[in-house]
Amino acid sequence: MKRQHSFFLLFVTLAIFLQPSDQAFAQAKIVGGKDTPPDEYPWMAALVRTSDPDEAFESQFCGGALLNRYWVVTAAHCVEGERATTIGVWLNIWDLDDTTSAIYRDIKAIFIHPSYSEDAAGNLHNDIALLLLDSPIDTVIPVAYADSTSAVATDDSVRAIGWGDLGGRRGYPKILQEVDLNIQEISSARNSYGNSINSRHLAAAASGKDTCQGDSGGPLFDTDGDEGDPLLVGITSFGFGCANGHPGIYANVGYYKNWLDAFLAAPADIDPDISMTGRGSRALVNGSKTISRSLGTHYGKRYRARKKKTRNFYLRNAAGTTPVSVIAARASSRAFSIRSAPGYVFGGSRGKIRVRFKAPNRRKKNRSTVRIYTSDSNNPVYSFRLMAKSKRRVP
Repeated sequence: MKRQHSFFLLFVTLAIFLQPSDQAFAQAKIVGGKDTPPDEYPWMAALVRTSDPDEAFESQFCGGALLNRYWVVTAAHCVEGERATTIGVWLNIWDLDDTTSAIYRDIKAIFIHPSYSEDAAGNLHNDIALLLLDSPIDTVIPVAYADSTSAVATDDSVRAIGWGDLGGRRGYPKILQEVDLNIQEISSARNSYGNSINSRHLAAAASGKDTCQGDSGGPLFDTDGDEGDPLLVGITSFGFGCANGHPGIYANVGYYKNWLDAFLAAPADIDPDISMTGRGSRALVNGSKTISRSLGTHYGKRYRARKKKTRNFYLRNAAGTTPVSVIAARASSRAFSIRSAPGYVFGGSRGKIRVRFKAPNRRKKNRSTVRIYTSDSNNPVYSFRLMAKSKRRVP
């Protein structure tokens, strides 16, 4: 996980030797805020570990927001490298020690933005992800989200909420906290973070106030931006320290409107139905060990040492089904490698999986099993066999 509770993974060594601990990269706590009123934000989500979901205070690690009855939005860095089975979500919760009236859901699938990345300076880009709940929530009104990158302007007042670190020795609260901030010029945020900060980001700050460790993935919102109701404009992402003169950085939700719309419009209650195809759109039967040139699973001629050859295969998801998340794609032989695979595939679409063969320096029939791990409960692992021949390199 990146920067959820400490946010200094990239800079930990420098932080230890060159600066006080509160100067480390951090953006996940409420500093200088106050308790929210009870029941004010039922759409606020607490992400917890499924190893002990009932102990919400102990297991909460990030925030999120309910966008519709099936979907919660959070920060990509909160769920990077996670399996859906390790994460749960509490909604309609105010006191993490009291889940009496709260609503718990397991997660069926995680969908991270395909362009999520961290640059050399430690700045996060496209830090947004969606969580598909295992069953709908019909008793909580979701929060509306921005449809424009300019939904808020410089100096506008916005609010952040979360259960993150309160700063100093105060530790983590059990009661949901809120803090009011002001939108800052992106150009001024570049003074702290460099030129890679752009319209995909929002910067917000106020004297002595900030978000920090534990609030990652939580909402930044205009309190009355949706005709008097809250309007989600940002996702808590990262920052340099907490309330120390550097603005906090948030994913600009309006930038991702089309991406969010696509998921929220897709079926959420019909299991994915995946299949694989090879050359000529011929079907690759799951688990089959058949290898043939017509399918593209036989790479053909014998390749000299270090020669590379890439073949494309396609993961298809049937129309009218829930998007399928591709968790991982692996080849069993080191002679083969997965060069790229889609992070997800919508119903009625396909995603390309590129498999490269690099010939070893010996005469051999190189065989490998490719395994695609997905969120499809019926086919969680889709596998097929490959073969490519190699020959020794001439001295």
